[in-house]
Amino acid sequence: MVKLTEPDDLRALDTAALEKLAVSAIVEHRRKMASDQIVYEEWTRVSDDIHTPYAVVNVLQQEYAERQRSLCEHQKFVSSILDELGYIPTLGS
Repeated sequence: MVKLTEPDDLRALDTAALEKLAVSAIVEHRRKMASDQIVYEEWTRVSDDIHTPYAVVNVLQQEYAERQRSLCEHQKFVSSILDELGYIPTLGS
């Protein structure tokens, strides 16, 4: 994916490029969410097991928290693309 850091970077793109970038960013966001869900489910599963060492639970908790911070940043990126595009593009199947 193209790394854009400034709003002007998005304004420089034409509609077709913005739409392609939006679709790619949305697909990536969904992939990240699904991956994060797996970590969350494992964290909650081991948290309920009294035989799991605290260090393991803590590592998974920290991993999940970091993933959520990253997901939040990515959501801001997706949002800025959609704001510039002005609509949510149709995603392929």
